[in-house]
Amino acid sequence: EYLPLPVPLGGSGALFADTVDDALYVGGNYSLDGNTQLGDNALFRYRNGQWDTLPGLNYPVSSIIRYGDSLLVTGGIYTVTGDTTYPIMRWDGVTWQPFGYFPSGGVNRMRILNGELYAVGTFPTADGHACNGVAKRQGGCWVNVGLPEFAYDEISVYDIALYQGQLAIAGNCNA
Repeated sequence: EYLPLPVPLGGSGALFADTVDDALYVGGNYSLDGNTQLGDNALFRYRNGQWDTLPGLNYPVSSIIRYGDSLLVTGGIYTVTGDTTYPIMRWDGVTWQPFGYFPSGGVNRMRILNGELYAVGTFPTADGHACNGVAKRQGGCWVNVGLPEFAYDEISVYDIALYQGQLAIAGNCNA
């Protein structure tokens, strides 16, 4: 059985059921009822039988996650005050705020593994730490998880999982 919702129209993206806010979030290159004024690239929220948007994103959302009391999104390089180095954004209830500093590259996916937040993507550094496309949130910043340098010039990690107590990553990477 499925929940028949009037869904936003458009391209592919992300779906997240938030049990904290009792809301369903849809992100991607969407518009609501074909009206791009209602949030092309916005994050759409369905709760209490109504759709609304969390606007202000300049790139489609491809990953949505709740970490602690924060709703986080990624999917592109978002612009904040003219700076374009923020591939992860945090919703503060009113506006989007940067969640870490990634001077180059993007974030493909965020996962919570054993209660810890991980980000994977095409970024060589995060918050000043060499990360090779894989970072863990620790003490308010992103840190290296101890992976060796990869043999490829262009880092591109697509996903991460925990298998038998070890981190497993998928992407263009050979140690």
